[in-house]
Amino acid sequence: MSDRITFSDLMQLSTPVITGSQAAEAMGMSPTRLLGYAKEKPELIPFPYQLSGNSMKVPRIPFLKFWGCISENNQDEILKELIGIREQITALNRRLNGGEA
Repeated sequence: MSDRITFSDLMQLSTPVITGSQAAEAMGMSPTRLLGYAKEKPELIPFPYQLSGNSMKVPRIPFLKFWGCISENNQDEILKELIGIREQITALNRRLNGGEA
């Protein structure tokens, strides 16, 4: 059994951005190879990303949409879920900081 990150794992995350390593792992390739393509042959990478030195950031939702993991139909449901998570975090932060929930 493998412990590698899958597209399903990435769908369960609530972060808007994933690392190049996470994207590469889900695609079944080495992070070094993906970073190399991003630097030397960016036309080979069909999804949005941002490079900063040797760090690669990938917008999670567009990445998953490219691979067919998210359709237009379930994108709205995911956004509603993310908004709900954000509201829960905001309420928790208020309670932790001594404010009202």
